[in-house]
Amino acid sequence: MLWLLAILGLTQGFSIESHLTTCAMLLEPPQLQFEQPLRDVEVQYGESVTLSCSVFGAPQAAIKWLHRGRIVATYSAPSVETAVHTTRVASGLIESKLFVPCVNRHSLGEYVCEATSPCGEVISSTAVVGLSNSIKGKSSCNLTRTAIPPTIAVSTVSRLELSGTPVQLMCRATGVPQPKVTWKRINDDDELEDINGESTMVSKIGRKSFYWSNHKK
Repeated sequence: MLWLLAILGLTQGFSIESHLTTCAMLLEPPQLQFEQPLRDVEVQYGESVTLSCSVFGAPQAAIKWLHRGRIVATYSAPSVETAVHTTRVASGLIESKLFVPCVNRHSLGEYVCEATSPCGEVISSTAVVGLSNSIKGKSSCNLTRTAIPPTIAVSTVSRLELSGTPVQLMCRATGVPQPKVTWKRINDDDELEDINGESTMVSKIGRKSFYWSNHKK
């Protein structure tokens, strides 16, 4: 029986052997598509902007961000699930965000959100960050390298899996200083209970929901 579970978690890498095993154990053929592609955006010079893309994949994909062809962020696909060699659905919706703290001549231009399936397929979405006016004034950014607000950079928004099958919960946050990620689970009495650590595993999928919050120390 299938249950839909909203989850978040930390990502790690895949080996070639894990790729092959994961893809061979899927109930259905691998899938990879954008649920929400990147969109062009115009902002005032000196302002910040957050770019976002959402990718549906079975199995879940690795995410890479590029600016003008240069890699600026990478988030590998989850690997813990592949240690369990069992038939699985392995489908999930991943959301990734890239925070640009100050739009200026260095950060303007083309950005790419690239998703890579452990089964080999690669898709990408492109957007251009431009100025909302033609006058380039002085940067008004108040952010510094020692103070950048926290952003949930990559997370699994939803996850579909067979009942009784273990899944990996994923969450990766960025910011300066490094944000602390706090996990909370909604129990059967609809109360929140703490879950320690930045990554966790659900040993059996059932009628459980998860609530997350991100706190900066």
